[in-house]
Amino acid sequence: MINNIEPGKRNIPENKSNPGDDNKNTEVSNSFRFYAAAVALLAVICIIVFTGIARVVPVSGPAPNDIPVIQAIRADISPSATEVVKAVTFCGSATAMIAIAVMVTFYLRIREFNPLESFLPAISITGAWLLNEFLKQQFHRLRPEDLPLAIETSYSFPSGHAMISLAFYGMLAYLIWTNVKSAKIRWLSVVALAALILAIGLSRIYLGVHYPSDVLAGFAAGGLWLMTCIAGYRTSPGFFTKISQ
Repeated sequence: MINNIEPGKRNIPENKSNPGDDNKNTEVSNSFRFYAAAVALLAVICIIVFTGIARVVPVSGPAPNDIPVIQAIRADISPSATEVVKAVTFCGSATAMIAIAVMVTFYLRIREFNPLESFLPAISITGAWLLNEFLKQQFHRLRPEDLPLAIETSYSFPSGHAMISLAFYGMLAYLIWTNVKSAKIRWLSVVALAALILAIGLSRIYLGVHYPSDVLAGFAAGGLWLMTCIAGYRTSPGFFTKISQ
């Protein structure tokens, strides 16, 4: 062995790294930076929108620009339309979202997703609900009193349906986008879920249980929590274990 070492030179082990591994690491790094920048930007936008609304909402009555939106959405109230809207708003209820979250979590565990990723839907609902309850207690805003078509007893700001549905269905959209290979299915799913989230928010205005400012602030707060969940997951050991496989 000694005779195989040339004088004046160190015996440096051969580098056996696979170029494919380097390319994969570069792709992962670029993907991480892209998601980090996108999540940070969206989180900042959500904070700006929420704080901007929170500064002008009164404890009772509409905020600036609430009335024109209410008049436009509630211009054609009818029994048949109300039934459809109530079905839409049910999709943003605790009953519907918890049921869906249980089924999604069960499916992900069967498919052997890592535990943290499997429980992201449940985390998104639970955190959004707790944050919504906290915010309602801080602002104490009373609900609209102009012919409500549903009965609600909690405070109005921000809208719980809007906030929690964005966090939950937004998380479902994220899981579909990052795990489904078909671009067509990804886009169709994300667009459908985005439309559902918007419809749930509008349904709360139609039913007269929220001001538009409640709904918009709910979307902003829900978006912030969604970004927090995604950021937490993508910086967790479970995420890096997944992408290294």
